Amino acid sequence: MNVLSYEKVIPWIRHDGSQRAEFDHRKLATGTDTLYLVSKEGGGSARAITAALVMAVMTEAEKTAALQTGGRLKRPMMTVLDEAANVVRWRELPDVYSHYGSRGIIVSSFFQSYSQGVEAYGEKGMDKLWGAANINIRVAGSGLSDDKFLPFLAQLVGERDVLKRSSSTSGKSGRSVSSSMQREKIMEVSDLAALARGRAILTSSGMPAGLIDLQHYSSMPYALCPGH
Repeated sequence: MNVLSYEKVIPWIRHDGSQRAEFDHRKLATGTDTLYLVSKEGGGSARAITAALVMAVMTEAEKTAALQTGGRLKRPMMTVLDEAANVVRWRELPDVYSHYGSRGIIVSSFFQSYSQGVEAYGEKGMDKLWGAANINIRVAGSGLSDDKFLPFLAQLVGERDVLKRSSSTSGKSGRSVSSSMQREKIMEVSDLAALARGRAILTSSGMPAGLIDLQHYSSMPYALCPGH
């Protein structure tokens, strides 16, 4: 974060009495503006700064919610953490994930893979984050190849009853047919790894897993609306 000490940067982060627009995380927590965070992996990453911004905004939103009726924000805050492992390396995020939902702070986190989340938050942290998301929805898209996550996902999809028939022929009794009900996996690991682009597996609390067809925003009516 030593970039914040550069002479050319200091005027942007220190109040100098001018009327220049200033970012206020307290107003953002209760307003309707949108904060866009952009960072990357590796050298030159600004994720320490973007993570600090997320923590400041969400902590302020939590404080605001606690003072409102029912302990929830009157106007829910939608927090979309795309590329969360690159932008929000906040180790405590899994610990507050479920609690924020009760405060009217709706968090959606996106990862390139489950292992990327493990790298960012640790194995226990990512497991906790995945479990906390159970009250809403969890989506796993195509292109996954994680040898630990895919078997787990296949287990979540579950099994089904399949009617099996077999026949046999003997010289004395002739031909006989028998039927039996057997359990088999709905989707094998290879099926999940080969999901077509635009397809995903959706799981949620209280309902069976489903195979869904994702719709790109450009195909929706609001894609042509000004300001979107």
